[in-house]
Amino acid sequence: MIHKLTLQSVISKYYLNGLVEAVKWTVKDEILNIRFMSPSKDMLGELEYKTIGLTNIELAIFNTSQLNKLIGITAGTLLLDINKQGNIATRLNIQDSQYNLTYALADTLLIGKVAKVEEPESYVVEANLNNEQITALIKAKSALPDTTHIVISNNTDFNEDTVLEFILGDQGDFSNKITYAVPTPIESSFKLPFDANTFKEILSANKDAEFGKLCLSHDGLMKIDFKYEDSLKVTYFMVRKQEN
Repeated sequence: MIHKLTLQSVISKYYLNGLVEAVKWTVKDEILNIRFMSPSKDMLGELEYKTIGLTNIELAIFNTSQLNKLIGITAGTLLLDINKQGNIATRLNIQDSQYNLTYALADTLLIGKVAKVEEPESYVVEANLNNEQITALIKAKSALPDTTHIVISNNTDFNEDTVLEFILGDQGDFSNKITYAVPTPIESSFKLPFDANTFKEILSANKDAEFGKLCLSHDGLMKIDFKYEDSLKVTYFMVRKQEN
């Protein structure tokens, strides 16, 4: 069994407000593992959730939007069950105290393979993000909704302490801009552009995280880890945008 709000929260970590629809749920020893990738392939990630309440199985979720709509009408604790033909899962049954719902599963061959990330031996910066900083970055992007890129760079504050700067807005002198700084030990210089919309959706889906950590490589790979007590952990990778 799993609470409705918990299941919705787990799904939101890969769904990212509609960015990722089709994924494979892999359950082993009641631990749910989901690897996912954006259609543009500039973002991918992996989540792990313990005690999903299902036995060893692979579920092909082709339309997460529809699954979310079904879960949305339920309430309280949910019982999850699987219908199979042989060893192939064909239906995900979701039951609460009033509803008995059926979600039709797809063929696992219809789910695209997720690329594997080759991480660098070390990152040039590793910054911890608390809930207040995550919320501030979400607000910054919301204030500039048409901005499509965010630049992350090193800088120093008025005390000459190093900070990690997040810069939203076009590069022109007459453009609206927001710069948000996070105190971080930094020993090298960098200036890396990323997709601002994807970055915001990642932060929005994890604003309730207990712990967040952002790492950057010189080659333009961003890694963000989020942890939730002992039951859930999520990792995202983003590649830098190519400058025109």
